[in-house]
Amino acid sequence: FFFSSRRRHTRCSGVSWARRCVQETAQAESYNQNAIYVMKWHDLHKTKYDDDSEHEDSDQEEGAQKENEPQLTFQNIPVKWGINRIRSLGGAPLVAFWNENAEVVVYDIQSHIKYLSEIDEEQQTKAKPKKIHYTPRQVFKHTIEGFAIDWSTASLGRFATGSMDSKLYLYEPADENLSQFIMSDQYYSAHTDSVEDIQWSPAEAHALASCSVDKTVKVYDIREGNYHKATINILAHDTDVNVISWNAKKPFLLASGADDGTFKIWDLRDTSQCLTEISWHSEPITSISFQPNEESVLAVASADNRISIWDFSVEPDDEETKGLDESRGNQIPPQLMFVHQGQEDIKELRYHPRYYELIVSTAGDGFHVFKPNFEDESENGDEEETALDKDIKLF
Repeated sequence: FFFSSRRRHTRCSGVSWARRCVQETAQAESYNQNAIYVMKWHDLHKTKYDDDSEHEDSDQEEGAQKENEPQLTFQNIPVKWGINRIRSLGGAPLVAFWNENAEVVVYDIQSHIKYLSEIDEEQQTKAKPKKIHYTPRQVFKHTIEGFAIDWSTASLGRFATGSMDSKLYLYEPADENLSQFIMSDQYYSAHTDSVEDIQWSPAEAHALASCSVDKTVKVYDIREGNYHKATINILAHDTDVNVISWNAKKPFLLASGADDGTFKIWDLRDTSQCLTEISWHSEPITSISFQPNEESVLAVASADNRISIWDFSVEPDDEETKGLDESRGNQIPPQLMFVHQGQEDIKELRYHPRYYELIVSTAGDGFHVFKPNFEDESENGDEEETALDKDIKLF
């Protein structure tokens, strides 16, 4: 698993899962402290007591709690420049990131994952970071830095980046071993301002979506070869569009989040109007993601220090909304299932690719790993939780 720690003109954290490990990046004030962290989390357990619980632990319970504390082992890769955003390639131990020196860099982290996988449980609690030789697999120099980057899940090794000068670049693997990558000679120039986020279609290898400070969301069919015009153009919001997310279960659905705190869901078959618009958050939307195995569940992170989880299969009921405070952020829409708080300056959230409800979120003060505890959990919820803990220990 990893995360990056800078977005646009403010420091931030980005996050993603890589195989069985977590990767993150930390941006420091001095160059020699910047790093990518490949982390292994184990002995994760369900929270036994709420923070506001009046329960007082006995000495025996305190000892048991210490034994069951979650463990963290990591490897770090020092980098010279602060990292804007980093993403991992599913199916291969590669990461790609934008840095503040206007470079797109590809790293091979196989040795770091291997080291973390081979140390036994006793060593994990005592292990210190091992020094491993590291050099970038490849570096692509640009004229201006960017933040948008994404690997395709439908075409192994293909990825795209977007920069602050409104340009969008494609990269293809030079061979099946992914030993090198080739950046396209031409770039897409359909946007008129900074490209903020990019998402490849989960179903179609030729479909790519982007969003921009120019308030639009655009979708490209890269087979067309038209670098100056998008296939689908959506004037999505009244302010900067910060993030987008493609629905894996229904690939014609796309979510977008904006600077004014609103987020929308679009049907790409008809973009004349959005399917849903929610104005519940009070600050810019910083991250958005559909749950991988649920077509109707969406998680949204905001600069108001809240992460909200929505289920749009719930039908609004006028009776349920009577008497609610109408001011933004205080009204509770029936689709709102869960709110996570406790972090400052939340920047990004990512769902686990296997344990679908498990979320990791990054912020200015660290990261959280949590699974929402919905009141209407199935009867086998406890069994699933136990299996989750057991499997995570097998990292």
